[in-house]
Amino acid sequence: MFFVYYFEGTMDVTSSSSSRNQVFFTNLLLLGFDPVGMEKKHKICFKRDMFQLPNIRAFQVVSHFLFTKLDPQTSKDVFRTCWPTLDKKDEQEFRKACYNWLTKINREDSEANFIRFGPSLFLSPGGDRFCWLYLSFSCYVLWKVTKANSTDKDLKCYPHISEKDKALLGISVKFFKVSTQVAMQQFVKNQETAIFLHRSWNTYAQQLVTKNRELKRRIQELEEEIRKSRKLFQRQAIPVSFTGLTTSHRYDVPNISVRMTDKILNTVSHVTQVPELQVS
Repeated sequence: MFFVYYFEGTMDVTSSSSSRNQVFFTNLLLLGFDPVGMEKKHKICFKRDMFQLPNIRAFQVVSHFLFTKLDPQTSKDVFRTCWPTLDKKDEQEFRKACYNWLTKINREDSEANFIRFGPSLFLSPGGDRFCWLYLSFSCYVLWKVTKANSTDKDLKCYPHISEKDKALLGISVKFFKVSTQVAMQQFVKNQETAIFLHRSWNTYAQQLVTKNRELKRRIQELEEEIRKSRKLFQRQAIPVSFTGLTTSHRYDVPNISVRMTDKILNTVSHVTQVPELQVS
């Protein structure tokens, strides 16, 4: 069950920059962005307020990540000649590609509703206006990815009220909040169940591994005991001739060989009594 609060792209002056940046960073994490791995790879810091000031390298990495999530094949084609950026020419081409793609999205897809922006915004990628643009962009990508991996009944969308239905606005908003809350509770419950089952399975699997190792070790011990007993039996069970016996009693087995035979039979009997080794 998915629920998405989709920003319409308008800048709410009542929202604090920290809340806005937190939503943006959370969107990146939901899309699978790995800050620790990216920091090790690109040698820069990725955090909530990374675009409060102009940050060209973070802009390049985050933009490439978002466009790739939106459309992997198109991203590969668009950035084929400028990613990774190695010089000023690559940086210029990368900025142009980002601007053109975002402009196309905003022009052709009514769900985008990005704020107005120009090419100059990407020359110095940072500050409030850039943060608002990339908040809307990250919400748009998250929405598209969620729709692509969900059915219509799994999605909870903020209601769109037309001019003639303004009287229903309050009720619609309340219904949306309640349905979203129910979806959240169900989602959390499902995740808790999944975690419990996963942990239970891991515990059971570990028990099976331990039991299997014990059985293998015991089998090896029994096989080694049988091997030693067989060798000892072969050394002791040599035909012996006793003077004065008739031909029919010329070959007898020493008493020690009889004892070894009994020992082997007892060992075999013990092995066959192990439930795991019984043949159905």
